[in-house]
Order: sequence, then C-alpha cells, then structure tokens
Amino acid sequence: MIGNKTLDIFGIETAKIVDVFYEEVKHMIDILEIAREDGEQKGMEKGMEIGMEKGTLKAVQEMLMEVLATKLGVIPYRIVNEIKSINTVETLKTLLKIMTVCQVESR
Repeated sequence: MIGNKTLDIFGIETAKIVDVFYEEVKHMIDILEIAREDGEQKGMEKGMEIGMEKGTLKAVQEMLMEVLATKLGVIPYRIVNEIKSINTVETLKTLLKIMTVCQVESR
C-alpha cells in the first residue's frame, strides 16, 4: 500500500498476493510441525525399543553368569568377558538352557 492506495500488479492487488503467500507459508509451517512431531515420536519409540533390547540382553547375560556361578563357583574373568561380548539374546538363551541341564563333574 502506498498511502491509502493499494498497488495493482497484473490486475491483482498486492495485499491479496501477500495474504495468499502468508496463508501458504503458514500451511507449510503447520505441515513441518506435524512432521517434526511425528519424527520425534518415532525417534522416542525407537530409542525405547533399543533400550529394552539392551536391558533384555544384559538381564540374560546376568542370568547366565548366575547359573555358571552356582554350578562352578567362581567364574573365570575370560568367561565373563566372553558372555558380555555375546550380543544376541537368542544365543544367550540357548547357552542358558544348556547350562541349566549341564552336570558339573568334580575333579
């Protein structure tokens, strides 16, 4: 606007053009906010999933070491490190099942 007059570009008032652009930008910002919230939610869910997997892994490692300690007494440090290096719950569960049925022979 210049004074009380509105500029006219190709038969369209500039105020209307500005309003249209403003609404488009506002709409884009709304979409970006929704996408950000969705991404944040998915990130939190993935983080929780990873945390639960790590917690389960550590719990099964601890159970396996408890069974070994019950059967053998002191667990050699090397064995503890090997157990802690196993990063699949299924492998640890298999070892745990084997250890629960194993008989320890006295020498």
